Amino acid sequence: NRFKLNVFNFHICLNNQQHVFTCFVCGKQDGNFLRNNRLTEIKDGYYEIHDYKTNSRLPLPQYIENDRQLALYSIGVKERYPDIKDVRLIWHFLKFDKEIDSTRTDDELEELKKNTIKLIDTIENAEEYPANTSILCDWCEYKPVCKQWSHLYKIKEKPENEYLNEPGVKLVDKYAELKSKKKTTVDEIDAELKKLEEAIIIFSEKENVEVVFGAQNKAKITINETISFPSKNDKKRSELNTIIKEAGIWEEISELDVYALLREMKEENWPGDIITKIKEFQRIEKSKRIYLSKIKKTGKNEV
Repeated sequence: NRFKLNVFNFHICLNNQQHVFTCFVCGKQDGNFLRNNRLTEIKDGYYEIHDYKTNSRLPLPQYIENDRQLALYSIGVKERYPDIKDVRLIWHFLKFDKEIDSTRTDDELEELKKNTIKLIDTIENAEEYPANTSILCDWCEYKPVCKQWSHLYKIKEKPENEYLNEPGVKLVDKYAELKSKKKTTVDEIDAELKKLEEAIIIFSEKENVEVVFGAQNKAKITINETISFPSKNDKKRSELNTIIKEAGIWEEISELDVYALLREMKEENWPGDIITKIKEFQRIEKSKRIYLSKIKKTGKNEV
């Protein structure tokens, strides 16, 4: 059986109501994929699975309907307790003191099983494993073999004279030095240009001219008008949107926000079939680019 959720419980009785605090383990009992949640039996055969979230924003309804985590737990609970009649899935969003609940039909859970097995097959057959760096890297034991960190581990044990002469270190240090010089020079020139522009405009206004001549160049002063509308965070934006929609011209001036589209797809806030259709239009282009950042030193650790 490739699809297996093991459920381990300990029981607490509060106010004459039985509460089960549950560990859900995906895979073998000695596996590492462990999650602690609350399983409560409301009455015979009726259960609730609770999950506590610290999200900084409330999710869209599509996120709740398509969330796999509690639905997978529901499968494990149903397998553990065959007499189950109903399982409610409840998310507690602590920052907002709000509960959101949902349920899954047997057909939906069966479909989830198939999709999860398909995902397992995709992972097991993968030949490339791109790194996904985050704050969790600080607890990862695979950093020495990870492409994002392995060079640091290769050089960190070297003596300082060897460390500073290592080819990669020399290249990055030189690159950082030139980037810093370039920024300083550009900033100084930009500041001087701004002062000169202001001085030329003041001179033109004083002399009542639109072109100021130098020995070999001339500077033409023009007046440009830029039209703007309330930004997304402006209270007047919603009023403007209402006017446009009521006029029936919204579709004529609206544009596809590609960044918002990618964000919603990444967070799986829409139904899977919609995301699949949209992905048919996406184009993946590979490129390499250098991003420079400082190394933060915290004691013995470097990140």
